[in-house]
Amino acid sequence: SVAFALHELVMPVGGGMPEKLDGFAMVASRSAPHLFDVITAKGPLGKLGIDADGALHQVVLPLPLPFEVVGGVGERALVIAVGPKSTQLAEKAIVAPATSKAPLLAGAVDQERLAALAAVFSRQPGKPDGGPATMFGRTTFTVDVDSRGLIFAVSVDSRGHR
Repeated sequence: SVAFALHELVMPVGGGMPEKLDGFAMVASRSAPHLFDVITAKGPLGKLGIDADGALHQVVLPLPLPFEVVGGVGERALVIAVGPKSTQLAEKAIVAPATSKAPLLAGAVDQERLAALAAVFSRQPGKPDGGPATMFGRTTFTVDVDSRGLIFAVSVDSRGHR
């Protein structure tokens, strides 16, 4: 399973490296240490300063960033995070026990925040002005595999007309 969250992204005027970033990504596995060993055995990822010891470590990157990146490997999850909110998520995820089968991919999107993020990248910052993004609230989705094949489920919350 893969999970990700982007809580905050602040881009400088004119583009470039983000000024502020708070995001989280996780890969869940039956044996995260084994998956980590496979991934790091064949490339530069083994030099990032992460150990498969159930703790978060500062990630050593070849270029300087204006924010700290942490990563870790627990029994059931590989995690990487930037920012305080996401680091808290990573701390919980790395020690969480496997309680049930997780989907292949799951996500949730706040449509209005996504539109505001898109405006940043289109260099037209500002709050969406009553377009489709203000009509919808949170969208959640899962992608999974079962005996029928690939299953895609989605739920969209409507905010009604504003």
